Amino acid sequence: MSRIALVNIVPKADAANYLGFNHGLGSISAVLKQKGHRVEMFVVSSNNSSLALFDEFQPHLVYVYLTTNQYSLFVSLLDRISNSGFRPVFVGG
Repeated sequence: MSRIALVNIVPKADAANYLGFNHGLGSISAVLKQKGHRVEMFVVSSNNSSLALFDEFQPHLVYVYLTTNQYSLFVSLLDRISNSGFRPVFVGG
């Protein structure tokens, strides 16, 4: 059973409008759980400390939902992920 982290990046400018759930990631999560994987969803923004929980989870694989306006936050996140140990990172959105 793999531990898979699903990450939704919310830019600071959009945080006030964030509805709290990404339906695409929710669908991916459901399929992965049906296949027996342990899945955690993380919401990351520039002022968010949820990465401590990310490090604690120690995922085998990371999937990041990404659109153009989230790219600079993604680069910062990728640096953090890389510094905490190698794991495959997949990106889509």
